[in-house]
Amino acid sequence: MSNVRRQPPSAEARDARPRPWDWLVFTRFATVIMAAAVIVGAGFAISTSGALSQAYCQESFPAPDSVVARPPSQVLLWFSESVNPTYSTFTIVGRDGIAETGAPELSADGRRVRLPVSSTGSGTYVVRYQVSTTGGNLAAGFFRYRVAAGGAAWAAAQAAPPAAPLERVFGWLSLVSLIGAAAWWLRNGPARPTPSVLVGVASALSFALLAWLMRTGALLEAPIAVALRAGLAWPTLAGTHIGSALLLASATVPVFVLPPSPRGRLLRIAVPCVLALALALVVLSGGLLHLVGSAHFAPVALMLSAYLLGTAIATAILPELGDVRIPFLPWTHFGAIALVLVAAAFLAGEQRPPAAVAILAGYLGVAACWLGAAGERDGRLATLGFQVLLVTSAFAIVSAIVSAGDAPRIAGHGVAFALAAAALARPGRRPSIAAQAAAAFLAFVTAVL
Repeated sequence: MSNVRRQPPSAEARDARPRPWDWLVFTRFATVIMAAAVIVGAGFAISTSGALSQAYCQESFPAPDSVVARPPSQVLLWFSESVNPTYSTFTIVGRDGIAETGAPELSADGRRVRLPVSSTGSGTYVVRYQVSTTGGNLAAGFFRYRVAAGGAAWAAAQAAPPAAPLERVFGWLSLVSLIGAAAWWLRNGPARPTPSVLVGVASALSFALLAWLMRTGALLEAPIAVALRAGLAWPTLAGTHIGSALLLASATVPVFVLPPSPRGRLLRIAVPCVLALALALVVLSGGLLHLVGSAHFAPVALMLSAYLLGTAIATAILPELGDVRIPFLPWTHFGAIALVLVAAAFLAGEQRPPAAVAILAGYLGVAACWLGAAGERDGRLATLGFQVLLVTSAFAIVSAIVSAGDAPRIAGHGVAFALAAAALARPGRRPSIAAQAAAAFLAFVTAVL
């Protein structure tokens, strides 16, 4: 038997391989999705303005991120609904641990909570609350304040500019790694994991973990170990965008490294569906901190556990049945990539509403498509990028109009929509690099700045 060395496929052969997005490009599917995005965008903007409202803390003393000259003898919190003290907890955490507080006192209408505080020293303190209201809603969150004893120290603390946290550096590095892994996966299709994808996934998770640890330590302005011992790991994991990005990326990016076996295909179908459902429930609940501890958490956890158990059983049994074929479903790959892009948008869009995070995720998806299209001969992936841009800009325009957004932002999304429509109006022609650069710059300025 002669040893014949296999030659690598040519560039033309690589471009001719079937890829997950081939069924999208040069079809009318983008138009259908665009119309659906307009409807969903309007509904999302309307729902987030009122229907999804939860109980929340309207005001506090000391104010969040404020600096006081002497330790306060009390902490005041005003809520949007009357508080049920039986099922509410309040905690003040400092560098030395949990501060001593008295029993919460309510105002006549039950909306203001007074928390007596024992004598504390200088430093940073974090107030955590989990409140159950008489209306059955839950308000959970945290904020911090600083005590700078002495007039000189207080004046210096007031005048000191906020330092650029290192967590943003790690967050952006994680974002770039996520986009790079998604772009390379789009470029090569559902093949076996390549070293580039594995490196991108590992780097993204590592940088996201470092960003979260930095956020945890910065919240208390103390070493990370001190903040973790003070019990701030869960609030920063469930109550910040960096923590949400870490959770979502940790659950989604393993889909990128699944082999193209029957079990791998089944998991690629099930995991994005379960995670998308969980993400929708978290958003509808007002955040993970609101969901955990509420009356809805037990049935939601039971439902998701049943889905996961069914997935595990199906993964173990179905591939063993010879007459059962697990089909290749291209949309499952886009589902996984969409969730990863949402995680990247969380990293870039701190304190943004859900609709803005979805828009930013769409524009990051455009960037992933165009990065994957580098060196591509037929331009199909570049065309897909313009289709994603068309859908995202339509979603953004309707959301901005319904939520009474500013005119320059609406105009920016409109120009991006026009560029995408012009590029897609010439089927069969590769979009020019100049059009991609102009649309990318405009999308970045509109969505991020």
